[in-house]
Amino acid sequence: MSCRQFKKWLTNKDLLQNQDNEQALDHVGQCPSCARLLKLDDATEKAIKAGLSRVETPARLRASVALIATEAPSKKSRPIWPRLAIPISAMTGVLLLLLVFQPFGSSLSSMDQIARLAEKNHRAGMAMQFDAKGVTDIAAWFRGRLDFDVALLSLEGRGLTFLGGRKCTLGNVDVAYLFYALDGKPCSL
Repeated sequence: MSCRQFKKWLTNKDLLQNQDNEQALDHVGQCPSCARLLKLDDATEKAIKAGLSRVETPARLRASVALIATEAPSKKSRPIWPRLAIPISAMTGVLLLLLVFQPFGSSLSSMDQIARLAEKNHRAGMAMQFDAKGVTDIAAWFRGRLDFDVALLSLEGRGLTFLGGRKCTLGNVDVAYLFYALDGKPCSL
């Protein structure tokens, strides 16, 4: 074994097989320089091991680690808006193009007209499950369909006329969806 090979062995001696140990010890017997290097390495390792003593882990740290280990991993909820940013931007761009160029010959000339069309489409997609004329006890109609009691507010004094309603879902929660008319225009609560 050469001095260069010995130095390589010295840096990796804990990882190597015993067969290399015999060659290294033979080399140390012939080379005083490598013998001093081995003694220095052994002394350094002994000093490090002597200086390293076991330290008792603080009780609070052990308790915290145990608590974390027993907790179920939590799913970090990510906000939905970053995932919707591109589709919303694209839809906004398409809407602006439609408003500017009016490719279908329609006359979307005002925001009021756009709002009326949006509301018409909204109500068309949310048909009433019962009509106010056909159901006299609204609370009874919702009982059993929802996890809570529905109390119908009397809004006639404010110009709102009750038209009907339906069961609807907001997220994972079932809710009452009520249709009214205000000055002949439909609205919903």
